[in-house]
Amino acid sequence: HMSCPFPDSMRRYADVCTCMGGYTGPDMTGPCEKCADDEYCFSTGRGKCVEGAELVGDHSKCVCSVGYHGQDNGGPCEKCEEGHMCAGGEMEPDMCPTGKIANDDHSACVIKPGFYADAADTAELAAVSCTDGKVCLGGAGGAEADCLANSEPNEGQTSCVCNPGFTGADNGACATCPAGSKCAGGAAAPETCGANSESSTDKTDCECKEGFHGPNSGTCEACPSGSFCIGGNNVDSCPAHSTSSNEGKSCSCNAGYSGDGKTCGACAAGHICAGDGAAPVYCAGAGRTPNEFRTECICTGLWKDWDNNADCRRKTYEELTQQSINVPECTLDTNQPHVVLDRDYDSDNQQRFGVGKWKAIPDYRCINEGMGNTGKAAEACVIHNCKFYSDSLSKAYFYHGATARFFEHSWWNGQHSDGSGNDWYGRAQGLNGGNWEDQTSSFIVSAST
Repeated sequence: HMSCPFPDSMRRYADVCTCMGGYTGPDMTGPCEKCADDEYCFSTGRGKCVEGAELVGDHSKCVCSVGYHGQDNGGPCEKCEEGHMCAGGEMEPDMCPTGKIANDDHSACVIKPGFYADAADTAELAAVSCTDGKVCLGGAGGAEADCLANSEPNEGQTSCVCNPGFTGADNGACATCPAGSKCAGGAAAPETCGANSESSTDKTDCECKEGFHGPNSGTCEACPSGSFCIGGNNVDSCPAHSTSSNEGKSCSCNAGYSGDGKTCGACAAGHICAGDGAAPVYCAGAGRTPNEFRTECICTGLWKDWDNNADCRRKTYEELTQQSINVPECTLDTNQPHVVLDRDYDSDNQQRFGVGKWKAIPDYRCINEGMGNTGKAAEACVIHNCKFYSDSLSKAYFYHGATARFFEHSWWNGQHSDGSGNDWYGRAQGLNGGNWEDQTSSFIVSAST
């Protein structure tokens, strides 16, 4: 066989010497010129690679790149179809199995998000659907996994997303929504709540604060008068006998009523109620009683104010008659200090008098004017058919420590004991002819202790 003239760049093919790959020139005679860096050369041909093709190492030809398919040296080289892999060159595209997709350059099939590869996986086997409650991110590894705290798989189980009320990037850590904000979940940024509103308990929405009302994530207005608003879009009327309090957050009972603001009833008998949550207060002390509206303790009827209603004293006889109030009949507890006056030593003409300032008035009446010598009020009263109505005083008996002062302020002089050891009698001094029925005449009965 005849050798080729340029053995370093020519080879014999079927008795024809031709330029080897990467060179070009005339057959048989040569010489063979080395191919340019961006060209392919073989025998007498040369050219540049089309789009999607690349030179082989010795520049002898152009082949379709991985991710493309077509004829060598001129193609055309077409992009690999979706869901297929293309190894390059003249090989036909291969469809990826179920649950797998081509990687970015279509050089291989990898696990599709939402699927995972079982232990016996090969390139030709289909992937397995993701298990409920798991997430399958896909990719070359193709494993399934659990989501982090406060997140869950999305609908296709292709990624983990933050639950509503939390915020964070997909497949990352999820933080609790900040106070005063709402978080829809996923990767959405927190939204700040508007004026007079706050985060709902689960941080998924904004609700009106107590004392305000309005739709969630809307405008919050002050609670109307006569109502209470517990928050959100709730407006409730205050119950009977109550009104709004605590800036519309609750109701409190009106003055004269008591209760917890949810129910209000009339103030208990004998008590006054200031309202606004105050407890009922008993009108303590003689003569003190609630007014008509049960808002204040007052002195009524036979009683009068004393020390700004802190105490009540009995009205005098004069005050009762001036106010057209019936004067009660006198009663006497014989176990208490009192005096018995005797007229003409006649036991049928004895009259008992308790502590107080006494006076005889026409129509055979004796009145207790209601003032004792201590300044404290005895009870004003009247004795009808009083048996002592003249100045013919003969004897007086003193019981349980009683003393008496008559007319012109001289003390009754008890000189003789009746033998009981407790009761005293004696004769009047200083009468000076005083007329019992003269209304300027009077005597005072006091207790010695």
